[in-house]
Amino acid sequence: MYYIYFNYNFTIHCFSYNFLNVKSTHKRSPLWYLLYNMRLVGKNWNIFRYLADFSHLTSILILLYKMISQRTCAGISYKTQLLYLIVFICRYYDGIFDPPLYNIVFKLFYICTSGIFVFLMQTRLKRTYNKKHDSFNIYILIIISSLLGFFTSKYREISEILWTFSLWLESVAI
Repeated sequence: MYYIYFNYNFTIHCFSYNFLNVKSTHKRSPLWYLLYNMRLVGKNWNIFRYLADFSHLTSILILLYKMISQRTCAGISYKTQLLYLIVFICRYYDGIFDPPLYNIVFKLFYICTSGIFVFLMQTRLKRTYNKKHDSFNIYILIIISSLLGFFTSKYREISEILWTFSLWLESVAI
């Protein structure tokens, strides 16, 4: 019999008194070991992170379906999509192929779909894009986020600065 509980940061823990003959609450279920050994999940299986990632995936797929099926990008901000492309490229600059496989797939998916949105809005759906409603100057956001990213990063390494920049930029990209 397996018992499931959440710890203080809502990480799922599964344990059994008979599993591996160890009485520890940090032992996982056989399913977790299978997924972890296949590098599909990480050490901390946080249910809220997975739910957030899959809701983000769903929203991206809905937006992509809407753009392709209706052949319009009316109501969608090109500048926001461009900012998100910059955010994802900077955030995953150095660790795009770090395991687990779940992270690799989602990182590539976010970068590719953001690129597809930007591409579609600049080529095939350009005639349906209303530029006058998307008039905010994004260079201000990029410059301020760059400065904040540089001065608030923990270390003066390019990967850390880009990651901090991506956090600042994402907070204002919406």
